[in-house]
Amino acid sequence: MQEINTHISHLQPASKEDDELARRFDMLVLIYQILLLSGSGETGKYMSKIYRTAASLQK
Repeated sequence: MQEINTHISHLQPASKEDDELARRFDMLVLIYQILLLSGSGETGKYMSKIYRTAASLQK
């Protein structure tokens, strides 16, 4: 897990031009990936949040 954390791309600091919903989507996906890789936590609730956020981004 440490090796993955060392080599994974970090989220960039927010700027005023950023789309907050897109940034929220990125954060949800990152948390979901960490939960999957660590084998801990409830991933189901993140899946539904990811789907809802993705649907909102498509509009």
